[in-house]
Amino acid sequence: VLAPRRLIASNVALKFIDLSGTPELVVGAGLRDTYVMAVGANGQARWQYYTGGFVGDVLAAEMDGDEYKEIVVLSDALYVLDGNGKQLWWHSRGQPTLVVASRGTRTNPGSVFAGAATVRRYAPGGSLLWESDLPSVHTMLLANLDEDAEPEVVTGCVDNVIAALDADGSLLWQAKTRTYEVQ
Repeated sequence: VLAPRRLIASNVALKFIDLSGTPELVVGAGLRDTYVMAVGANGQARWQYYTGGFVGDVLAAEMDGDEYKEIVVLSDALYVLDGNGKQLWWHSRGQPTLVVASRGTRTNPGSVFAGAATVRRYAPGGSLLWESDLPSVHTMLLANLDEDAEPEVVTGCVDNVIAALDADGSLLWQAKTRTYEVQ
């Protein structure tokens, strides 16, 4: 991979982000070079997107059912890009520290879930669907706990509470534990 000077990969997603049949490497760079880039199989950069802040996480997920992956970037804000590096939407409300995305179909679009001081759910177009009142979310994952069409959010909070939120943001349950890790 031909990498720019001072590239520090904060996270990497190897995905088919378009229908070319060739996987692209989506790399989050940080510290001085604050951008995300896609690298083709030949090692050449396909595109770069500057965030203006340290890139903490990069995900590639099909969220809107169009067969193309969206790129979710966690930085100074939450950014969602199309497979060509074009910004679809962004949110600067609070600085999220972790992010997960649910897979979408043509009839049931996916969502982006961002966590930090709380959990927020965003629609594929970027509108805020809900915000929880869980404090200090440290870890987060999606799991279909009730076998319906949408996954639930399971979080680990720094006060050693594990909680599950329904797809609508309502609290399903919470339990005091000895850890805040969920896997």
